[in-house]
Amino acid sequence: MPSQPLRQRLAELVNRLDMLLVALATINVCLYLLELLTVWEQLGIRWLYEPLMLACDVVFIVDLLAKLAVKSRYVRSPWFAIDFLSCLPALSILSNITAVGLNFGFFRLFRVLRALRLLRTLRSFQVIGSISNEAEEEIVSSRVRRGISWLSFISALALMGLSHQIRLLAGNEQQADFMEATLLLGALMGISLTLLLLQLQLPKMTTARIRALVQVALPGQIADRLLTDPGIYRRTAREPATVIFCDIVGFTETVERLDGDLEALKNHLECALNAVTDQHLEHDLIIDKFIGDAVMSFRGGELVEGTPVEHAVAVVRAALRSHSAMWALNDPYFQDIKIGGASTDAALIGSFGTSRRLTYTVLGDRINLAARLEAAVKQCGTRNLFCRRTHALTATSPDILWRRFGWLKVPGKLEAVEVYEALDPDWEADWTWLSSFHEALELFEAGALEDAAALFERADAERESGDVPSQRYLSRARAGGQGPFRTEK
Repeated sequence: MPSQPLRQRLAELVNRLDMLLVALATINVCLYLLELLTVWEQLGIRWLYEPLMLACDVVFIVDLLAKLAVKSRYVRSPWFAIDFLSCLPALSILSNITAVGLNFGFFRLFRVLRALRLLRTLRSFQVIGSISNEAEEEIVSSRVRRGISWLSFISALALMGLSHQIRLLAGNEQQADFMEATLLLGALMGISLTLLLLQLQLPKMTTARIRALVQVALPGQIADRLLTDPGIYRRTAREPATVIFCDIVGFTETVERLDGDLEALKNHLECALNAVTDQHLEHDLIIDKFIGDAVMSFRGGELVEGTPVEHAVAVVRAALRSHSAMWALNDPYFQDIKIGGASTDAALIGSFGTSRRLTYTVLGDRINLAARLEAAVKQCGTRNLFCRRTHALTATSPDILWRRFGWLKVPGKLEAVEVYEALDPDWEADWTWLSSFHEALELFEAGALEDAAALFERADAERESGDVPSQRYLSRARAGGQGPFRTEK
């Protein structure tokens, strides 16, 4: 028994020879049809026919034995029946041995079944790239394997029965050969037409199935591009991008409320994440990764068309629609989401990881800032926080309203950053409180704390449901606190 590495190399060699045997099977069938049509005799080379067919028989027998020797699961594969039937025509040689006393001539009919080896051409559409021989029979379901095997044997029996009936009804041997040749030509044309249709349709079906499977593990934009440009997964580039981190509010409390019902937790969380990511996909964001109950998405790079402004506007709109989608979901456990976002002109976008496993993502200082801003949302009392760059890129967009929150000192950053909250103009009918807040913030930053406190109090009262950021600043103003708003880890 060959060693494992040697067996693997031999199995790969046998697989590479399959296409040559497909061509040989086609030639073999054609030679047999020429025999039935007496072409060999008319050309005066009938003596060459038997040695050629014997050589073909030997090749198919050696092929079968080689596969049995190097492929441990070959007998369970759907191709074993076809390869086995390809060897049976060799039994017709026994009809020339008078001592046997039996007529094995009908086995020559099995030569036409070698056309079934054309099914081998379909193997290339069932897998992506090269796959180990041990895994091949796992790829094709047991039902399909049994179907191919039974179809092969039933086809063989049907052709044998028809051939036998033809010879009983034919007036002479020449007429029988002609009728049998017509039958086999019809069968061969039927097989060829079926395979042609499969060749035309199967790639589309397989591509769609591969795309669906790949999209489970990769962002949709990458999955689509990967099928036409595999090199995309190896390229990195510095490109403008806007990124957001979205964290479902109330996850820890929900775990406690469900008291260990993990299936219910999974279902509710999946519905919430679906509501959010649907908005991301609608605005052509690349869903980078899921982090527990949070999702990271971005827009930028060569997989998404658009300018830095278009990227930022799409991301902020997706963020606002995510808030609305969470409210509309009306889930008993998850009603809101925290979002932090940032924009940059120099994000590193591409595949990162190790030589064995890569992930398509975006890297850079602004990405870390977006994560910090998401973590600061709860302490600031806002729904979301974006950096100044994102605000500048989207400031002229009429469907986005901005609240300047002020300067924020986040963990991991030496300098304070200026941040903004994105608001949807349709959320509220009266935005008077927003002007009061901005006026109060200017006074606060100028050091006029008493006047700022009065305006923060007014802004909180003017907003129908109250304004938490105004309340936070009001507390600081009354306590005499100044400088950037600081958040904890």
